[in-house]
Amino acid sequence: MELTTGDWPEITPGMKRAIISIGAAAILVCAQSLFAGPERMEAKDYKAAPAPVVEPCCNWTGFYVGIHLGYSWGDASYIELDESDPPFQFNDLEGLFGGGQMGFNYQIGSMFVIGVEGEFVGSDIDDSTPLSDDSESTVGRMKNDWTGTAAGRIGLSFWCNRILAYAKGGAAFAHFDYHNTNDEPETWDADHVRVAPMVGAGVEYAFNCHWSVKVEYQHLFFDDEDITGSENDAGTIEPRTFHVDAEQDSIQAGVNFRF
Repeated sequence: MELTTGDWPEITPGMKRAIISIGAAAILVCAQSLFAGPERMEAKDYKAAPAPVVEPCCNWTGFYVGIHLGYSWGDASYIELDESDPPFQFNDLEGLFGGGQMGFNYQIGSMFVIGVEGEFVGSDIDDSTPLSDDSESTVGRMKNDWTGTAAGRIGLSFWCNRILAYAKGGAAFAHFDYHNTNDEPETWDADHVRVAPMVGAGVEYAFNCHWSVKVEYQHLFFDDEDITGSENDAGTIEPRTFHVDAEQDSIQAGVNFRF
């Protein structure tokens, strides 16, 4: 059956208002779904993100102990006082050493650090040299087998107390052995603990509040000194004195544990 325009029901003003109200309500519901934020989490489901761990700035104050290894080099000479022979020249007095250190630091404010430190090392620092004349050939040997130091330190700390640059000064106590032998045979032997001023400088880096590593340079000023030893000439033993002069440098790397 074909419908004509006259067959459509008449839309009254009340029906128009109802249709408009339903459409407006549908639009509001869709808009709320589109622009609403994410669904609110219940309190029991909420977990705060962990705060990043920030390692605190440490302080250099405290007692510490450590170990180190190093290399030493220097020049030395000695000459017999009662003879006209030329001196024995030791131009390659060098070798390795290793030992330990202990000390105490006190930090003043944010930058200044003062302290004291003692070291003791065993070493294999030696050299030998020939000395010849018309009548005989003699070989001289000089060896430093241990050294101890006592020094004060002063330094500057920076980079959140990670790095300490310091200078040090004090005294060194070094044990030396001396030995001459020639083809007669005739020997001269002496050993002596020498005391010398020392200076040094270094840089120390702290991994955390307890462990640090360091690199350090030292110089020892051995004054001229007369050393008396025993000469053995075919069973006849008598004292002989030599005049000794030496200087010594070293560089070392070590690790410290701070309490």
